[in-house]
Formats: sequence, C-alpha cells, structure tokens
Amino acid sequence: MPPTSFAEPSSVSDDAGDLAETAVEDEESILSECVQARVPRQWLSWHYRSQDESLIAFSNAQYYGNRLSSFPAPTHGRPSSEPDGRGVSLVRVPGTFHRSGAGRLLRTNPIEATAIVAEIRRRFDAVPKWDGVDAVPSIGVVTFNAQQRAYIEALLRDADDERLAAALDRTDGEGLFVKNLENVQGDERGVVFFSTGFSPTRPASCR
Repeated sequence: MPPTSFAEPSSVSDDAGDLAETAVEDEESILSECVQARVPRQWLSWHYRSQDESLIAFSNAQYYGNRLSSFPAPTHGRPSSEPDGRGVSLVRVPGTFHRSGAGRLLRTNPIEATAIVAEIRRRFDAVPKWDGVDAVPSIGVVTFNAQQRAYIEALLRDADDERLAAALDRTDGEGLFVKNLENVQGDERGVVFFSTGFSPTRPASCR
C-alpha cells in the first residue's frame, strides 16, 4: 500500500507553523514508517513455505542473518530447470534489453520473453489430460518491469492456445500468472520464472 501521513492534521490550520510541526514526511513504505516511529521489531524464526531450502537461502543469509530455521528439502541433488526439477537454477538466454527507441519493444528483452513463453508451452504440453479434462500446470512469471510483463503476456495470448488463455484468466490462485515485481507480493505457484530482461549494452557497429 502507498505510505500515509497518519500524523498529518485532518483540518486546515491558519497557523502555518503548527502545520509544519505536526506534518510528517512520507516514507517509502509502511515498514519504514514503523521504524521511524520506533515500533518494536520482532524477528521471524521459522520458514516453512518453500519445498526446497535454496528458495529461502539468499534471503536468510542477506536479510535474516541466518536466523531462520527451514525444513530440509524432500529431494536431494543439483538444482534443475527441467519440469521435474527443484531449487533455484539459472538459464542464460542471449537476448538484448532495448534501453532506447520507441514502440512496444522499449524496455523489453524479446528473445528472453520468447524463451520463457516457449518453456511455458512445453510444460503445458507435457501435462496429460485426466478423464478428458486438461490439467493446468502451476506457473508464475515475475518480470523486473511492467513493459516486459506486458510483452510476455501478449505473446502468451497471441499463441492461440485456449489452455494458456484460460489459465491466465483464472482468479482462484491457480493456473498461470504474469506480474511485475510491484504487484506479485504474496502469490504462490509450483514453478516461478524470473524474467530479468536486462543485458549488457549492445556493442556499437563499426562503419
């Protein structure tokens, strides 16, 4: 939610000095306002929502000082990006982030977006029908900006695949979603793809 000025007076005062003393500057988040107000801090101690410990390992080390106790992963072995894989894995795609220009490609990485859509379709095609009903994989896509999100969703909807469209339109917390960082908080899926989009600057051509 956007930050609020909870100490700001609700009525207009004729005394500008009183207004300046009672108004508070907006913070970046409600958590920041709590810190400024010296609300007591309470550290979390247990994490139980990840099927693989590697999903919380970075946050545990960088933000919780390794205070979190997490449950051991049910499977062992190296992380894998295959449909039956677990953990965190990196898949490099030779795409280019469009930093300038105009049109729908601005601030997108089309090659990376195409690769993600291809992987989503591969996973949908690998799911068999149960009693004649299409089962839907649990997949989420998180992008680092709104332009990449819109580009990936457009590719999915333009694929002319009824299962993909139906999965995108579900509102029951299942199926497929494509969201950017600002509006993905709290969502859960069995598999989550992160589309960073960014890349080194394309080298200038010699003439």
